[in-house]
Amino acid sequence: MRVFSALGTQWRTDSGYATGFDYSALPEIWRRTKTNPSERDDVFDCLQVMEVAALEHMHRARKVKKNG
Repeated sequence: MRVFSALGTQWRTDSGYATGFDYSALPEIWRRTKTNPSERDDVFDCLQVMEVAALEHMHRARKVKKNG
């Protein structure tokens, strides 16, 4: 969760829609969150699950807002 939160300002967008995280920020995020190198593969897998869930939520919320 710390890594997900730390990437909160690293969303890539296209035409106002979030498309996913900018993973190029991960080396700095790993360092700042003190993520153990041996845990990074598992953390990355969890991060992608949270990213997909967040994208689905954001896109669903945008549709609801658009349809009033």
